[in-house]
Amino acid sequence: MIQKGQPIGDLANEFLEKLEALGEHGREDEIEQLIALALEKSGYSIIAQNPLLSGGKYGKRPDFIVWSDEFGPWIGNPLIIEVKRTLKGKRGCIDAVQQVLSYLQLSQTRSALIMYVNKTPPLDSFNLSSISPPNIFFLDIHELLTAIRTKSFARIMVDLRNRRIHGTDDL
Repeated sequence: MIQKGQPIGDLANEFLEKLEALGEHGREDEIEQLIALALEKSGYSIIAQNPLLSGGKYGKRPDFIVWSDEFGPWIGNPLIIEVKRTLKGKRGCIDAVQQVLSYLQLSQTRSALIMYVNKTPPLDSFNLSSISPPNIFFLDIHELLTAIRTKSFARIMVDLRNRRIHGTDDL
């Protein structure tokens, strides 16, 4: 069975309102639940939350792993997703990249997405591509919920990849 995602239309507004209602003090697990629900509503039923990537009690656990036939050769399967409430400057971004790099190595997975709600200072104050390899993507959760109104999550990811590889700004 081929899994096809779809946009969620006006339902995205509800998710944006819920995200805003969480405010600056929303916990990461609450944000993760919101993202999981948005992905589910857009047709992605094969989502693993907090999957264990290595054996033992202290194994590494990314927030999500999502599979989609639509990722195809551009993203690869599965996609590892790490959620951060706040990315604190360049150091916070570097730490998040190191964290997902360890997930990619443990799982032999090709690509990862780091999603965030807040960034301090603004991330455009430095070049993200200079601190992360081309297979690790950053996406503001507000931007995800805005884009998922009219695009599937897989299309958003392929657009992110194209934007990263080809240097365009369209999402």
